[in-house]
Amino acid sequence: MHYLKGVQAAATDEPLKVAAKMRSVPIEDFFSRNGKLREDGLMVHDLILVQVKKPEESKYPWDYYQILTHIPGEQAFGPSNPACPLVKG
Repeated sequence: MHYLKGVQAAATDEPLKVAAKMRSVPIEDFFSRNGKLREDGLMVHDLILVQVKKPEESKYPWDYYQILTHIPGEQAFGPSNPACPLVKG
């Protein structure tokens, strides 16, 4: 969906223009929250660490997980590799 939104925003399917639009807009979809497309092509997004609840801890149907922490995308995926030819230094 993010690609299709990029094509629509760029008003073209020219790859460099679409990629630039995709990098300029945050990714918010069913897969990720607070996502972004880095210049090296990696899609970085926040992650959560969860723990499965014991059966007696579940209070309603589908109540299976306890969120332990949120991990920011920059921390989870690390920095861009400066040796990557896509990274402009």
